[in-house]
Amino acid sequence: MVSMLPTSNSESDGRIRLLRLQAVDQLVPAMMIANVICSGGLTLLLFESQPLALTVWFCLITSASSWRVIQAWVLRPTPNRRTASTRAMGRSVRQAFAMAVCFMSVPTWLLTQTSGSTFATIICLITGLLWAGGLALATVPAAAITYVGVVGTLTCSSLLIKGTSRFDVFICFLFLIGGATVIRSVLRQSRLFGDSQLQRIDLETQGQLIGVLLKDYEEQASDWLWETDPNLRYRNVSDRFAEALGRPREEIEGRAFGDLLVSAVPGNVDARGAIR
Repeated sequence: MVSMLPTSNSESDGRIRLLRLQAVDQLVPAMMIANVICSGGLTLLLFESQPLALTVWFCLITSASSWRVIQAWVLRPTPNRRTASTRAMGRSVRQAFAMAVCFMSVPTWLLTQTSGSTFATIICLITGLLWAGGLALATVPAAAITYVGVVGTLTCSSLLIKGTSRFDVFICFLFLIGGATVIRSVLRQSRLFGDSQLQRIDLETQGQLIGVLLKDYEEQASDWLWETDPNLRYRNVSDRFAEALGRPREEIEGRAFGDLLVSAVPGNVDARGAIR
């Protein structure tokens, strides 16, 4: 009886890891589409100044985003899979690192080459990527922190390479504050997600335990056991009850409560009236 229940901590941890990865995969298509749109807009905006670099970067973003969507939706785990390994979590972290480097390579380089409205546009784009990517990966906190760390590090490095004016230093400070805020939100969401999924697993385990105990009781007890639905029709009829009525369980389940008992006492008019 115990073997039927998922009681081990390792199995629960594996199930929660799988749920974390699945939650990220559900957001992947929208996130990748947004990245392609943003990179395409930046490419069109600055194409005249850096045509080759922007074209290569846009093609790289499109290819990487398409592959990530295929991984999430075409090569997704089979529906009957119940757990995920720590290796799968590590793979998610490596993917987050690679995507962050891919997304930020050209924008952070352009920060050192531009100024004015173009500079402000790139800063806005990077800020959006920082928040959107971090929150989309929130259920896998290691991946989210890796992504935010790479984006923040590359951005601040580019700003300091560009110059050490008070303006550049202040933007670096703002990015550090923003990155810390994203990480704090990620950790909180991750904790809430883990707690909710753990409660869900506990409820499923309790339900399975109750079901096993009830089945064991039905098989060993001499009582007649049955349930009725809101329409007073039989369901979950025990074998002993079916045997006492001389009918198969399939014939009893779904029948009205009163009709079946009336048919069981056909010669007793008083009993028939009381049941009706």
